Amino acid sequence: GLNLASSGASIRPEIRGEFRHYGISREQFYKNHRDGSGRMYSATPFRGWILKIAPDGKTTPFAPGFRSPNGVNFDSAGRLWVTDNQGDWLGTSKLFHVKEGNFYGHPASLVWTGQWEVGRNPLKVAPAEFDAQRHRAAVLFPQGSMANSPTQMLTDTTGGKFGPFSGQLLVGEMNRPRILRVLVDEVAGQTQGACLPFIDGGGLHRGMHRFAFAPDGSLWTGSTHLSWAGGSGLQRVTWTGKTPLELAGMKLTERGFDLTFTHPLGNVKATQFEFQRYYYKYHQSYGSPQLGKEAIDVTALEMGKNGKTVSLALDKLNPGYVYQLTLKNVTAKDKTPTLNTFVCYTLNTLTNGDDKAPHLVAAISGGGSTAKQVKAKPVKLTTSPQELDAAFAGRQGPTFDNRNGGFSGKGYADFVGKSGEHLEWIVTAPEATTYQLAIRYALAGGNRPLALKVNGKVIQKSLPFNDTGDWTSWKNLNTETALQKGENQIRLESIGASGPNVDRLTLKRR
Repeated sequence: GLNLASSGASIRPEIRGEFRHYGISREQFYKNHRDGSGRMYSATPFRGWILKIAPDGKTTPFAPGFRSPNGVNFDSAGRLWVTDNQGDWLGTSKLFHVKEGNFYGHPASLVWTGQWEVGRNPLKVAPAEFDAQRHRAAVLFPQGSMANSPTQMLTDTTGGKFGPFSGQLLVGEMNRPRILRVLVDEVAGQTQGACLPFIDGGGLHRGMHRFAFAPDGSLWTGSTHLSWAGGSGLQRVTWTGKTPLELAGMKLTERGFDLTFTHPLGNVKATQFEFQRYYYKYHQSYGSPQLGKEAIDVTALEMGKNGKTVSLALDKLNPGYVYQLTLKNVTAKDKTPTLNTFVCYTLNTLTNGDDKAPHLVAAISGGGSTAKQVKAKPVKLTTSPQELDAAFAGRQGPTFDNRNGGFSGKGYADFVGKSGEHLEWIVTAPEATTYQLAIRYALAGGNRPLALKVNGKVIQKSLPFNDTGDWTSWKNLNTETALQKGENQIRLESIGASGPNVDRLTLKRR
């Protein structure tokens, strides 16, 4: 799989080979590519594609529509799987079941198809047009809770040497010490399914990038770290020989789900299976918050004869949602607790074949930003220091989110788009003096500077927000500025492709 190119860098001034532009000339692209290319672009052949390479080296374009395909593998049934990472056009990270010729969502790569009109800019096309063409991911990995940067997947082919989940898919994760497990479900001719943690912590390194099974059934993991969250080294994972109480299968039914466990269960009630659902928007912006979130009642429960299968009926069952399940004190007959209690099922298609999900598409035209303006809540500075949560700030562009833990208030502002997005506090100072500013933020991956403006004047062109190591690791960036007596506008403004997550602003008179 070929990654798209990032708008963090342009093309070279001298082009060797074929170049495909987005409605702007090669010279314009080099000088000011961000205005025409979007966050991720495909100016050279087959960026954003899965390629088929024959033993003799012949390379054939196989399928377009990818952003950062970090894992490519076949399972024991011969199905091709590809992971892709959250970003522009991807509301959250995904696992795709890939077939030749299908389009999988990110439009930048379409400029290399024979059907695409030369010079037409994919970023100027309404998302609804692409939605009609794209094939949805089989499994979504909720950002911040399940996986932020999924990597390679591989099938457990050990025949039981590695435990009770032979034949199932395992998926790595860069940002945390976690290996995921995927429960595949074939519904009305379509492939979808669930994901859940398999090994969480337990001595694993972060940055698990590649995997391989040894002949003895042990799993070898290789970790890497560059400028993103990660780790390093090789690790060997073996099965203890003991089978924990785990969810072994999750199948969609007409009324809800059939859950199969590794051991017979003790007495369980419907209230112990806590469901909620939500969806991610398909749009040009970077990522998507969880939208339409609501609790879903379990209306009926039936235990199978072997005690391992539970059939659940749900109050609402619709395509285009992630159904998140939390197991509450579900134990085996011998009181053994469930090891992993957090499961997310991606429901694309109902058992009757209904896959209509118009709510997934951004209700805009031209592929533009869905960002709306939120007005700031004016605050009087009465103490020193005084903390101002991001919820008090006005914003245009950044979304207000709470998926990544460790923030101090109700949530944080997430810079998701291009230059010119801003976060602004309006404060009334009792006197004209200099204030020290402490901006609490989190950032995983490189440096994303913001400009500091006060009352419309640029105070610092580039505040250096550096990598904190993880989206749940928060640090303060310290600076200072003069405030006038009375009302002041303190603005953080993006100057690159994006910015950090901002939790709060603390002001202290010097």
